[in-house]
Amino acid sequence: MAGNGEAPNDIENQRAEHIPLIISIEKELKDLPILSPSCCIYRVPERLRRVSEKAYTPQVVSIGPLHHGKDSLKAMEVHKKRYLQAFIFRTKASVEEYIVKMKSQEEKLRNCYAETIEFTSDEFVKIILVDAAFIIEVLLRYYFHALQDENDRIFNKPWMLQDVWPDMRLLENQLPFFILEELYAKVSSNFTEGKSLIDLSHNFFTSLMHIEGTEGNLQNIGSSTVDHFVDFCRNLYLPPPLERPAKGKLETLNTPSMTELHRAGVKFKVRSSKNLFDIQFQGGMLEIPKLAISDEIELTIRNILAFEQCHCLENFINDYVVVMDRLVNTPKDVELLVKYGIVENRLGDSSGGSTLINSLADGVIVDSKDFCYATLCKDLNYYCSWTWHKWKANLRQNYFNTPWAVISFTAAVILLVLTLIQAVCSIVSAVQVIITIVINLFPIDIKRKMEDESSYQVPHDIENPHTPLLTSMRSMLYNLSPLSSSCCICRVPRRLRRVSEKAYTPQVVSIGPLHHGKEALKPMEEHKNRYLQDYLIRTNLSLEHYINKIRRREAELRGCYAETIPFDSDEFVKIVLVDAAFIIEVLLRYHFHELQDENDRIFKKPRMFEDVWPDMRMLENQLPFFILQDLFYPKRIQVPFEEENFSIVNLSYTFFRALMNIEDLEDTLETISSSTVDHFVDFVRKLYPPPPKIAQARAQHKSAIGASMRQLSISEVPQARGQTEIPTPPSMTELYRAGVKFKVGSGKNMFDIQFNKGTLQIPKITFSDQSEVNLINLLVFEQSQCKETENYINDYIGILNILVNSPEDVSLLVKYAILVNKLGDSKKGCTMIKNMGDGVNIVDYNKFHFAPLCEKLNEHCAKSRHKWLALLRQNYFNTPCKTISVIAAACIILFTLIQTGSKQYAHNSLTGEQVIWIYTYWHNIADLQKGRNHDCLRFELSSSCCIYRVPKRLRRVSENAYTPQVVSIGPLHHGKESLKPMEELKNRYLKIFLSRTQVTVEALIAVIREKEVALRSCYAETIEFTSDEFVRIILVDAIFIVEVLLRFYDLNCREDNDRIFSKPYMLQDVWPDMRMLENQLPFFILDHLFEPHKDTLSGGKSIIDLSHHFFKNLMHIEVAEETLRTIDPHEVVHFVDFVRKLYPLPPWRSENRWLLETLATPSMTQLSRAGVKFEVGSNTNMFQVKFKHGTLVMPKLTISDQTEVTITNLLAFEQSQCKDEEKYINDYFVFLNCLVNTPQDVALLVKSGILDNKLGNNKKGFTLIKNLVDGVVDNKDYFYFINLCDDLNKYYTMGRHQLKEYLVTHFLYSPWATKEIIAAVIFLFLTLIQTMFSIMSYCHDLKSKH
Repeated sequence: MAGNGEAPNDIENQRAEHIPLIISIEKELKDLPILSPSCCIYRVPERLRRVSEKAYTPQVVSIGPLHHGKDSLKAMEVHKKRYLQAFIFRTKASVEEYIVKMKSQEEKLRNCYAETIEFTSDEFVKIILVDAAFIIEVLLRYYFHALQDENDRIFNKPWMLQDVWPDMRLLENQLPFFILEELYAKVSSNFTEGKSLIDLSHNFFTSLMHIEGTEGNLQNIGSSTVDHFVDFCRNLYLPPPLERPAKGKLETLNTPSMTELHRAGVKFKVRSSKNLFDIQFQGGMLEIPKLAISDEIELTIRNILAFEQCHCLENFINDYVVVMDRLVNTPKDVELLVKYGIVENRLGDSSGGSTLINSLADGVIVDSKDFCYATLCKDLNYYCSWTWHKWKANLRQNYFNTPWAVISFTAAVILLVLTLIQAVCSIVSAVQVIITIVINLFPIDIKRKMEDESSYQVPHDIENPHTPLLTSMRSMLYNLSPLSSSCCICRVPRRLRRVSEKAYTPQVVSIGPLHHGKEALKPMEEHKNRYLQDYLIRTNLSLEHYINKIRRREAELRGCYAETIPFDSDEFVKIVLVDAAFIIEVLLRYHFHELQDENDRIFKKPRMFEDVWPDMRMLENQLPFFILQDLFYPKRIQVPFEEENFSIVNLSYTFFRALMNIEDLEDTLETISSSTVDHFVDFVRKLYPPPPKIAQARAQHKSAIGASMRQLSISEVPQARGQTEIPTPPSMTELYRAGVKFKVGSGKNMFDIQFNKGTLQIPKITFSDQSEVNLINLLVFEQSQCKETENYINDYIGILNILVNSPEDVSLLVKYAILVNKLGDSKKGCTMIKNMGDGVNIVDYNKFHFAPLCEKLNEHCAKSRHKWLALLRQNYFNTPCKTISVIAAACIILFTLIQTGSKQYAHNSLTGEQVIWIYTYWHNIADLQKGRNHDCLRFELSSSCCIYRVPKRLRRVSENAYTPQVVSIGPLHHGKESLKPMEELKNRYLKIFLSRTQVTVEALIAVIREKEVALRSCYAETIEFTSDEFVRIILVDAIFIVEVLLRFYDLNCREDNDRIFSKPYMLQDVWPDMRMLENQLPFFILDHLFEPHKDTLSGGKSIIDLSHHFFKNLMHIEVAEETLRTIDPHEVVHFVDFVRKLYPLPPWRSENRWLLETLATPSMTQLSRAGVKFEVGSNTNMFQVKFKHGTLVMPKLTISDQTEVTITNLLAFEQSQCKDEEKYINDYFVFLNCLVNTPQDVALLVKSGILDNKLGNNKKGFTLIKNLVDGVVDNKDYFYFINLCDDLNKYYTMGRHQLKEYLVTHFLYSPWATKEIIAAVIFLFLTLIQTMFSIMSYCHDLKSKH
């Protein structure tokens, strides 16, 4: 490799070329300030700050230089100067004396701040003096009330102390403690009464923060050991060294919550120790010291956490917050802590307490190798793993929790015993009678037969220009630069970015040119320059050498980026050199700890590494891997110990494997070559190779379903809806209810998900704050660079998104140890999965790697017996107590039956015929099924020709649904900054079309000039562009559309470097913009430009055929051939109108033109409660909705991220242009909106198969449906579904339907519930018979006596 050889012997002949750049870089390196090891005041890391900005930002007063000069804090400067005046008067010293002292300590003071202070010497000294005097005066006046002035604005009206003292605890708002000590020494002992500054600080913070029992800690705190007030507060919380919890290796972070511990029988108690960290678990008793939670506690702990992570080696507060976060997941957990006196909740409600505790842990770093509560977590998990503890707790909490429950349980046991005794006695007294009746009724041969039965178990040259427009367009086409096939770094598409902006945007450091120069990232440039300086020294090579290296490959480097880099050559080379050296140094220092400098700001204080490395995994923040390889010289680098494979690949593997908790993949590493790696995102993806089983299973699946590939022209095009639709499998909760068992897969490969014999095996996965950044950038890289058949990460996130719909699903994954949820609670885990799922793109089911798995899961859940057995096991045999209860109930029924039968036989009241009748009755119960008829509704629609702005009432509901994100089509959005990058690509398509058709630009311009008036009249508003501008827009955009349709239809028309259909695969972002009402061209101009060349370009296929092929496959619409034949290109206005015509239009029936007074149709849930059944209609026409015989039949509907764009623009078109009787799409979604009022209604639609919800969860589906008709005007004069609404309302208002459904859903919802009801009725009936016979017997005996 180039990077492994020695440096060239002589590069002096190239030095002159690089002199300006060399001087620039060398000056920056020379001017770098010296780093100091005494820094202790830091900026809060961005990952913590974004959780709670206010917790780290002063609101009233600035202390120190970091926030000095802010407008919101200037009001306090007058009060601080008054306090300085009082302090000078109190100490009898001059201002000059204090300034001299400050000047002598200036360098030491500046070194205490982790970043360079930009203030001049005089400004800096003034800030420190004023703020230090202010702090000392506050402490003195708080301790000695006599020093408070009646006009003091801090301690008297307006009592600003409550606003000032929280700002004194903020990490960014601190002064070094030593300077306070030196100034405090000037205060006379007459004022201080011998109290030290430590004493005053202790009194101030303990009383205001309500901290108790810290006097013992105070003895261990010396002024020399305190850095500032945040450090002082931390030391107040820390226990003495001998009482600190022992650290250990954390096996798992999945600690049971308080509620789960309570269910497992763990008892809770307030620990008497004042040591906050002294949490003990012994003998089933969890003892936790008392904790008060309030807004003040949040602010204090957050800043101590930030200080620990930036400065300290022992993270006690960090670990305490983590373990409390694991114990508290819901408000019920807080209620338990409050109930047992462990937590004093000053926030009021439990929900606020739960939110506070969980949010404290957001952004914290867990060191699993050195965790304070490792033993505690292990003991709690071990205790909860014993089923016996849960059973015992369930018995105590559910059956012995009140005196009445104890009495009821005792009574039930006594009843069982007495019934048993009574039954035995009855059997003994009637046994002879029974034997006699049996012998008389059944001959021996019949008896034998019954016994036997009972044992059976069933380009070309362009002419000279004639017009300015022609000259302009020729120049534009001529100056297009060639595209590179090596592009691998691109911008994240907007459809993905808007889901999670932070997952794609670097927070601390920029790598490469795409984010270089951003204000938020500039502070890191100094550290990157230091790393470059160190790398030059380490390799002993000149700056000229590296610049020359990069210069030679500059064109190749620029070609790796999907967009044009605006930096000039020197700027670009400088960016690449600095960033590449920075990356190599980070890898080296992480691998060899001995290379880390004690003043290293990345790996040492303030340990910025935890904020740097996530940015190194972002797709937009990458350098091509080959340049790292070229600049890496392993033979020149002196390392502490020699390694066999000392390469950039091995360093990268060690780096990402350790930080991302990836299992040992040495075999995989051997297959990775530096020449095949594009960048770090690609490298990480290659660490997750798909197992061979997936490819085999996929091949078998495709063979089984007979999915044959089409001809070359459409081989990569998604198939029609019926073939590509993914049969969505049930979620984890639904699988659990269907009796599926869950198990951690033994394989290390996360794709190896298997389902065999009712057990779903999923390899172990870990979720943390960093997981989303990692997976979602891998996902984007796959979608922009990889073929559909290689989208393993995409498909993996897709299957996770399908399995997880709610926090309960995440809880199941955690329960069965499949998921290690370091996020804390299940809700965060669910949210993360759903956010990642928003970016998943599964176009073709035949290429979905988990398609066989989905089908197996659906097949299992389709069998009712699995659900019945699971229901029986989970509801009736889930604890020993319930098992005993079921057995006891069965025994009571059995004994009562025997007892009743015995008495009947004894009194000769039961004949042999009656016995035979009972026997026959129990073997002749049959189920009834009802037939269902379906009617069809049809109506017809006509179209009109216009392109409108979307009404504001619709736009404000969902701006993104009407605004193009990537490409402008037509004049309405032309020229917008966000859409300009696509203009170059549109020009390329025009250039290729001219070459393909051998037509001149003049000819095309002439066609559009001729139609200009007609074209302008198609837009509802006046187009302000000049004639030349307008013609140019129409020409470029129309040819772009034609080329897109043509390339989608015929693969041979595509180029290798096509940015739409090849890397970065922008089609998924382009085609949604082509469906927006404001982003249209009149259809007739496309037809005029394409028709003369259709035989050459598409083998005779018309623009209608290409459009149909394009939208049908991308939107998964089934369109009958007769429907397509009815579409006349002269009647199509634009693509929105064309898509509308693809939906088969039923003929209008005049009797449906009724006036609709109100839209008050019952929802799906209400209809379900009234006994209405739901079925999927076999007709693909979505308007064929009918209701008959209590069954609502609706054709299947699919909703996805793309559905909203399509439907909202169709609705806007109908609202703007169509007559009332033609608004059939409007009527359908208004009717659907009536049916859906809650996420539960969406769940019913999904359950019945009517709705295929590709959004993932029901809440998103509900929100989408409600948003679709938000702002839509109801069509009450001609509402198509008026008859249907009337029928549904009539059915719903009949009380007997609701009563019948209530009986079924509450008492007959499963075979076991049905049997319970039957058993109860039989038990009541037999008890009644038994009572009657007892009365008759008593009367008979009484009569005999008389």
